[in-house]
Amino acid sequence: MENDLPAATGLMRQAIAYRDTHDSAQSNTPVACARAYLAQHFNNPNLMLQDVAGFVGMSNSRFSTVFTQKTNITFTKYLTELRVGKARELLQATELRSSQIAYEVGFNDPHYFSYLFKKETGMTPSEYRREKNTTK
Repeated sequence: MENDLPAATGLMRQAIAYRDTHDSAQSNTPVACARAYLAQHFNNPNLMLQDVAGFVGMSNSRFSTVFTQKTNITFTKYLTELRVGKARELLQATELRSSQIAYEVGFNDPHYFSYLFKKETGMTPSEYRREKNTTK
């Protein structure tokens, strides 16, 4: 039985290596599916982790763990960065007011949107628009 331990350990390492190399290469992994779902539904202000976890068929806690392990970022941080990124695009490409953009990217509260935008970019939405419009 003691002789089986090194063989079992080696087999386990091979299985983990196989999983790691094949998991990230497939586009139908739970995290890839979650990212695609988020790209389509980010503007839903009621979107929550449990919605995405249910979509990919995982429990909330398991999905949260797997998502963070695979992306090195929490679900909430990922969603915030996605929304702020879309807001940046709209600030550059449109003349919409920042409160309208807040609603467009999934924030119910324009003040909270401005707070998060500044936290992520170091600028308020109006400062960002002004800077990007002067550099064109």
